[in-house]
Amino acid sequence: MSVIATSRKGFKEQFDQNGVPFVEIPKKTSTKSDRKFAGSGLGFGQSPNDETFAKLHLAISKPVYEGLKESDHYTMSKEGFSVRPVLGADAKTLANLFIERLKKVEPSLGWANRYKYQPENLDSLVAEIAEDFEDSMILDFYDGDTHVGFTKISGITVNWNPRDHEKGLDKYSAVTVFARQEELKKAPNPIEIDKFAMFPNSMGRGFGKCALASTLDYLFEQRGYNVVYLDTRTTNPAGTEDFYQKLGLRAFCYEKLKNDLAKPVGWPPKHGVSDIRYIAGYVGQSNGSNENIDGGTQPDDIAGPK
Repeated sequence: MSVIATSRKGFKEQFDQNGVPFVEIPKKTSTKSDRKFAGSGLGFGQSPNDETFAKLHLAISKPVYEGLKESDHYTMSKEGFSVRPVLGADAKTLANLFIERLKKVEPSLGWANRYKYQPENLDSLVAEIAEDFEDSMILDFYDGDTHVGFTKISGITVNWNPRDHEKGLDKYSAVTVFARQEELKKAPNPIEIDKFAMFPNSMGRGFGKCALASTLDYLFEQRGYNVVYLDTRTTNPAGTEDFYQKLGLRAFCYEKLKNDLAKPVGWPPKHGVSDIRYIAGYVGQSNGSNENIDGGTQPDDIAGPK
C-alpha cells in the first residue's frame, strides 16, 4: 500500500544527507475552526508489517505554545492524574526501564519489535542515552496509583550520527527545517519527545491530551527548551496526526522509509471493539477530519503512541 500523499500544491520534495527524499509541508493555517494547521494528507492506521511506511515530523515552538496554553483545550489537569519523573537512574537503568515500558504498549503497533529495541542492540540504546544524558529522561503518567502511560525524552545534537537501522532525515536537520519555516528569532534549543504512549487499558479516557499538555509545559517552562520536536509513523493509530496538531504540534515534513521490524506483529489488532481505531481508513486524514466512517468522532487521546 502507498502511504505517501499525492502531489499537493506547495509541497516540496527535498533530499537529506543520505540522499533520501523528504517532502516539506508548507506552513499554512487550516480553514477548519477546530484545527490550527492543515494536515499532511497521510493515512494512519497502516500495518507495521508493510514493506514501507511514512514518517511524519512535527514540532511546536515556545511562542506558539505560549499562545495556546491559555485556551480551554490545553488541559493539564484531570482528577487523579499525575506526572512522575524517573529520578536517579543511570543510562543503562533508563534504557532497561524504557524497554520495560515499551512492552506494555499496544502490541499491534510493533514498537517492541523494532530492530533497535532488540536485546542484542541494548548497548547501542544505552550509548544513545548516555550521549545526551542531561537531556534524557522518562516521565510516567498515573491515574491515582495506576500507571497509564509514559514518555521518553531525548536530546537533539548537531553532530548526531544515525545508527545503521535509523535511516532518513536526522533530527537536528528536521528541526532546522521547522525553525526556518517558523522564522524563529532565537536559535533553536530543541528537545525530542522520543516516545509518547498511553497503555491500552487507559486509552479513550482523556489522559493522552492531559499527558501531552503536561509534558509540553514541563519541557518549555521547567527545562527551558524553545522547540519540542517529535516524529510519528503511519503505522500508528488512525487519528495520530490530528491528536498532536490539536495541541499545537505542526507537521512540517515527511519521508518514506523501509520496514525496520526485527519480527512481524500480529495484524490486524485483536483487542476487541477498539480495533477500528487502528485500521487505515477509519479517519479522513486527507482533509484533517476526525470523523469516523459512522459519522461520529474519536476520543481525543486514542492516538497516544508515537
